[in-house]
Amino acid sequence: MIASTLALTRSLEMSLVIEGVSSQRIRDQLVAMGCELGQGFHLARPMTGHDLLQWLDGHGVAK
Repeated sequence: MIASTLALTRSLEMSLVIEGVSSQRIRDQLVAMGCELGQGFHLARPMTGHDLLQWLDGHGVAK
């Protein structure tokens, strides 16, 4: 299901954010499938907007 969804979004020239990334194993599998964006407890816990800006800065993500 994930592979076909990734293929569909690529064919439509869209981005896809995979939710529920809860472990390194899942993240590794998604990266191997070509998924570039994800969110979930393994990557970061819920946080305030202020904390998010600090997290982004600490991870070298452009604001």
